[in-house]
Amino acid sequence: MKRKLLIVDDDQPVREYLEKVLREHYETKCAESGASALAMFGEGDFDIVLTDVRMPGLGGVDILRTLKKISENTEIILMTGFADISAVTESLNEGAFAFVTKPVDVKYLLHRLNQAVSVIHGREMEKEVVENMKNELLMQTLFTQRLASLAVIAGGITHEINQPLSGIGLYVATLKSMASSGELLNPSQVVEIAEKIESQIKRMSGIIEHMREFSSDTKNKEIWKVNLLAIVKRSSELFNVQMNKSGISLEVDIPEDLAIRANPGRFEQVLINLVYNARDSILEKAGTSSENQPQKKICIKGREDGESINVDITDTGNGVPEKIKDRIFEPFVSGKNSGKGTGLGLSICKRILEDFEAEIKLLETGPEGTTFRVIFKKAK
Repeated sequence: MKRKLLIVDDDQPVREYLEKVLREHYETKCAESGASALAMFGEGDFDIVLTDVRMPGLGGVDILRTLKKISENTEIILMTGFADISAVTESLNEGAFAFVTKPVDVKYLLHRLNQAVSVIHGREMEKEVVENMKNELLMQTLFTQRLASLAVIAGGITHEINQPLSGIGLYVATLKSMASSGELLNPSQVVEIAEKIESQIKRMSGIIEHMREFSSDTKNKEIWKVNLLAIVKRSSELFNVQMNKSGISLEVDIPEDLAIRANPGRFEQVLINLVYNARDSILEKAGTSSENQPQKKICIKGREDGESINVDITDTGNGVPEKIKDRIFEPFVSGKNSGKGTGLGLSICKRILEDFEAEIKLLETGPEGTTFRVIFKKAK
């Protein structure tokens, strides 16, 4: 693909000549003045700008200074007569890539243009390498972050398993008492107690299976139609106890018939991450509030919106810091206090949701709380 080159010169024969000899190598456009060049740049980016220094109105140096504020990655080559060498030398310190003298030596100009392209390509490769490293780190973090989430909710899991175990212990004690009384056992009572024990065992098996699915590797990316309310309720089993311990009420407001396309285990990871971020924000606000205990509430709300399904997670926390609002989904950007977050959670959520053709955005935030919105395409 050819690089985009903008040629700026008020001398029409020069413009036409340069455009003729350079269009074989570049996707060229021409401007007759500095003002028209800036207007054209506003309509579409250029990789390189080749501009005359002396022009009526805005000259080449003016173009340089303006464009470097708009797009610092655009390389600018100045064309000048010998009388302007001192001004051009000064411009090199302001970000000009190079200069060529008039009359232009086309062979030398092509050499300079090729150098500019090499610099641009190197910068793009460096950016690509950095992005690939970030993506690789995100993928490596997906599994460990899921295990970290599991560690956080371990207390809730213990509670969920202890309840059926206590029930089984009670039923077993009842059977032992009946057997030691010396009376004939009533078959119907024995069957009833056995069924209750079986029910509690199934409940524990379900919890353990849920844990197995949640903590398994992230290679399973199969996506299918799932009921939104069901998956939110299933996820809440993992964090309800922790919310109760923190004194946070969790409200779920989702119609029963809403369906989305997602991988249940991976979407649970997104939900748990968002809910625990909300919890941390609420607790941080409660710890710094000078008022009486502020309201502690998280609400998960789902609604149909045309061809989309919107899922809003709203909290009453202290909001996202203003300085990072626009970068909140970038890796290693965190609004938590130092040492209380890696800054990877939301970027991982964004990455997972992209696999579902869904998106996440910060809907609103402030001292009264924050709302994140996850937008799914309606499941067909």
